[in-house]
Amino acid sequence: MKVNDYSRQQFILSRLIMGLVMASVFLSLGLQGDSFEQSAFFAPLVWESQLPSFPNLLEWLPLWGVCLLGGLFSLALGLGFNRRFTSSFALYLWSCFYQAKIMDLTFLSIGVFFLLLFFMMVPETEQKPEKWKFPRGLLIGGQTLLVFSYALLLSPFTLPQEMFGSALSTPELVFKFFMTLGLFTLVLRKKRYIFWFFSVAFLVMNLTHVGSFIHLWFLIPLHVLLIDPSWWRKNHGGLLFYDGSCGLCHRFVKFLIEVDWLRAFQFSPLQSEFAAAKITGELAPLRESLETVIYLRNGEVLTHGKAAFNALSDLGGVWTMVGVLKILPSSVLDPFYNLVARHRLKFFGELDYCPLPVPELKERFIETEAEFGEDSQA
Repeated sequence: MKVNDYSRQQFILSRLIMGLVMASVFLSLGLQGDSFEQSAFFAPLVWESQLPSFPNLLEWLPLWGVCLLGGLFSLALGLGFNRRFTSSFALYLWSCFYQAKIMDLTFLSIGVFFLLLFFMMVPETEQKPEKWKFPRGLLIGGQTLLVFSYALLLSPFTLPQEMFGSALSTPELVFKFFMTLGLFTLVLRKKRYIFWFFSVAFLVMNLTHVGSFIHLWFLIPLHVLLIDPSWWRKNHGGLLFYDGSCGLCHRFVKFLIEVDWLRAFQFSPLQSEFAAAKITGELAPLRESLETVIYLRNGEVLTHGKAAFNALSDLGGVWTMVGVLKILPSSVLDPFYNLVARHRLKFFGELDYCPLPVPELKERFIETEAEFGEDSQA
């Protein structure tokens, strides 16, 4: 995977999840108060450390007030409002809890600290497509953080024996397995999906444990962040017909173009000459109504919700996980799709004309059968 193939939309998705996770952690801390760590499933780590002295907001505000402030700044982080500042302030509040000895040095406190630091270091360019580039060093750093997070999580010195149950009765064996696999995949980039799948399986297995839930959920945005765009990516795309005058449709097409790093998708407005020639017979009324996108791939014709989610699934990476909704029957997907379609012009606007693609993208848009023939020959 090239760094430029890592889409800003995937980072925005992981940032949003991170904001929601942090807000939930602050809320839980505020509700449980001083009993937070005492009720925790994870015992404090064996080593002792002390943060340098700094002005602590807990000296002037009650615990619930600081937690509320942390929740608000976490939501701002998730929504992308001055991400570096909001993540820095959330990190400061997190450090306040530890310095005030409300929170011990646990797997949770260390993991959140480094993940917030990670979001601070990513350049604030996710709102600027032309400038977006995810630093390669941070991708390697994120993978390293994931490996050592599970190393710390699975350490026999960190977790009690009962967490592993009868099936995993030897914590040392599990620890050595994950460490060996993690270090192996750090060196061989193409094999990182192996560690990712094993760690996700372990995470899902333990998220059901009431005592450990809050201490594990910060790993969710990290897992989303580290999904390689090449995973589950098919080497083919499809041909998507869309309403050329619909603002929402244009946003969807723009999204597909930006994430489709293989440049395998092609597009054509439903109002085009090519669409009139290609979409005939029983599909002609759908083309004329402009109420659905129509997705053609490998001789298969998909409409409504099936078209949208199959297109997402074909992008690969994290979007395949979103596109898994394609397995739902049309009787479930289409009512929601039709609801959005009926109100799309009201909420997303109607264009008076179909915008022309920029020159470097023109070959991916088909207006006439002649253009389609040229692309096929190319």
